[in-house]
Amino acid sequence: MYASNTSPRTPAGAVVLAAPLSYGDDATDDVDAVATNTKQQPPQYDYDADIDATLQTMEKETIEWPSPDYLSDRRAGEMLMMDRADLVENMHRFCTSYDLAPGALHRAVSFVDRFLPVKKISRDERQIRLLGAAAMFAAAKYEDRNTMQKINVDGVAMYAGCTRSEAVDQERELLATIGFRLSGPTAYTFVDHFMRHSQEEGTATVRSLAHHLANMALLDYQCVAFLPSAVAASAILLARMVLNC
Repeated sequence: MYASNTSPRTPAGAVVLAAPLSYGDDATDDVDAVATNTKQQPPQYDYDADIDATLQTMEKETIEWPSPDYLSDRRAGEMLMMDRADLVENMHRFCTSYDLAPGALHRAVSFVDRFLPVKKISRDERQIRLLGAAAMFAAAKYEDRNTMQKINVDGVAMYAGCTRSEAVDQERELLATIGFRLSGPTAYTFVDHFMRHSQEEGTATVRSLAHHLANMALLDYQCVAFLPSAVAASAILLARMVLNC
């Protein structure tokens, strides 16, 4: 049932670098320039400015943005940062065990970070596994309509060690708590978005490493404070530096 867990942990005592909380706030002129010169661009660039604006608007919707301090403000003493990291790690295991859709992990973690400030959850391992599995199942179905060919609710129940009814109830509660708002862009979305026109040598390797670094960021509770676009841009920059691109 468990695939080997290859997700690295954030090293203890790692330096936290200052980073912007959003992407493109100072790039208005560039966006306007693209918009006014679309006739000179290839067809695939025609809607870039609109897509950029839409994604930035969506990621800043406050209703889809978890509180960056929810563990200390609302879950004080109930869940620690390491508990959340363990939850994300369990979700990663679930995702790789069933070969779920790329990007589902980021979406599922977003669901959990929006659920936890509102609903209490015990630190019981079984309850935590159930929440993570239900979030992964819901996110994977959003990302890929063929998810049900890989796993169904019975598989979720077996993974979490609960009944089928409990698995269904947990997924329903999760989705109702986040208002059934499932479509916000994630760091995975932005990595692909930022690199969609890149044709330089090594692009596939840079993209793969950037996705891996963005996955690592999911383990760090402090990254909840940053918009997905900022996490994605930082991951791409670091990947290029590592690969000397």
